[in-house]
Amino acid sequence: MLHHMGDPDRIETACFAMIDPDSPIVEECGLLSEQLEALLRLIADNDAAGTVVQMMAIGSLRARMNSFGARTASSRRRDKS
Repeated sequence: MLHHMGDPDRIETACFAMIDPDSPIVEECGLLSEQLEALLRLIADNDAAGTVVQMMAIGSLRARMNSFGARTASSRRRDKS
């Protein structure tokens, strides 16, 4: 949680300091976050008739997030080597 940032006794401070803002992963996280927000707004704005399209969009987003997670884990394994 960001509200713990700056507290030297919290793990969040150390973890946040390790993030490279120039990393492509940071940009992708931002893009995925924006897509998720747009999808949630779409779901909130539409009635049940749009459920199939929404579920397809959720499946697509979930697949991208899983792919992102696999790349992140792979990157971490390479960094530890």
